[in-house]
Amino acid sequence: MPLLSALPTGQSIATTGTITAGTLETTNIGTGLREAIDDRVAALLTNSASVTWSYDDTSGTLQATASSGVADGDKGDITVGSSGASWTIDAQAVTLAKLVNASTTKRILARVTDGAGSYEESTIDSILDFVAGSAAAGDLLYRGSSAYARLAAGTAGGLMWQSTDGANPIPAWSSKWTLNTSGTLTGAAGSITASTPAIAITQTWNAVGTTFKGLTMTITDTTSAAGSLPIEVLGGASGTTALLQLSKDGALRTGDGTESLPGMAFTGETSSGLYRSAGSTLNLSVGGTRRIVFSTAITGLRDSMEFGWYSSGFGSFDLRLTRDAAYTLAQRHSTNAQSFRVYNTYTSSTSYERFCVDWITTANFLSLITEAGSAGGTCRGIAFGPGNSVGTNIAGGDLYVFGGASTGNATPGTIYFQTANTGASGASVNSKQNRLVINTGITANVLVTATVGMELIEQTAPSAPSTNRVRVYAEDNGSGKTRLMALFPSGAAQQVAIEP
Repeated sequence: MPLLSALPTGQSIATTGTITAGTLETTNIGTGLREAIDDRVAALLTNSASVTWSYDDTSGTLQATASSGVADGDKGDITVGSSGASWTIDAQAVTLAKLVNASTTKRILARVTDGAGSYEESTIDSILDFVAGSAAAGDLLYRGSSAYARLAAGTAGGLMWQSTDGANPIPAWSSKWTLNTSGTLTGAAGSITASTPAIAITQTWNAVGTTFKGLTMTITDTTSAAGSLPIEVLGGASGTTALLQLSKDGALRTGDGTESLPGMAFTGETSSGLYRSAGSTLNLSVGGTRRIVFSTAITGLRDSMEFGWYSSGFGSFDLRLTRDAAYTLAQRHSTNAQSFRVYNTYTSSTSYERFCVDWITTANFLSLITEAGSAGGTCRGIAFGPGNSVGTNIAGGDLYVFGGASTGNATPGTIYFQTANTGASGASVNSKQNRLVINTGITANVLVTATVGMELIEQTAPSAPSTNRVRVYAEDNGSGKTRLMALFPSGAAQQVAIEP
């Protein structure tokens, strides 16, 4: 029997009663069997260096007793000390692979559940929510001066700017600027009491071969209204007055301005520039005073202004036109003599025909002459007279003086040449000393006065006149007497009268 065969050697089974065929009855066999099993197990246990087995047959107990322990020393990832009582895991000996297997990708070990407990697998989103607190859509996480902080989402189109947290920069939403989905950037600084420019751009250009641009804007004008404006600046009390406009054709427009503050002025002198005073009237203001006005009817100068020309440095004007008085134009320049020329023809500086009023050629002597150029032109005649006095048959190079308005060669009126004012103030011209003097040289030869008639002065006999003419003159007869002579084209001289 297997059970009986398991009994230790030398043990017996005591029986009582009568054994009949096929039946064995025993008593106390259970106790003996247990004893036999305990002894057999105790015999099979083998002591080791670290554990000693002890079997107490009387009490029926089996006890394992640790020996003095594992010997001290580095066992690889564990260092044993204190006679086996201290076990220490070496630094960096436990790898992530030995610690835990990740359930999937993109996981972080952390404790995000409230309260103490084991570490958990966490996602990036749960970690950021843990750091930021109660985050919502559109919130931003940033590092503050001492910890991470959350910037709540701003309004649609809001722009971010750099604020400060003490001495540290932090992001913040701007309450002044917005950018909509159409790309429109809008700034609304509101009411301010100090100079705070809405836009301030700073650059340093530091390359001599580079053509820099501080601000550029590109507009593709496929089609647009004629009044389209790439740039417009509004101002005034209501913010609706156009201060500056740039048309799509490149025309720059400014406000009208005033005499003291022109619309188009200069940074170095804000009181000088152009301004518009009325419809179609443009003004040039210098030093806050209007100097020139341009209108559709006239271009005018202020009475104190002059037209001046210079040939070298500005300010060295050698010709000036000015206003002497009402309705009086003057050409003057201190004590410098002047000359005025009106041209009949002009081809070059050496080919021309002109009339000249001249104080320059002969000092302190006024000349009214016609001139021709050295390389071309003809000295033309001069005619003086009122109205349409000049006839149609005058000869070139001659001087004609007409005393009455007429046409053709009609008889002229009275001519007055006055050299001295002997009449009373307010007297008529005929009551003054009027006379006509005709010279052949320096000496007057013919004198006509209102009181003595016509008077001839002795002279040397002139040359014969041209055909169909006669010359009348006075000469000395050689004996001290004055005689009146007539000289004909043939050269013959006829005595008309002689001093008695």
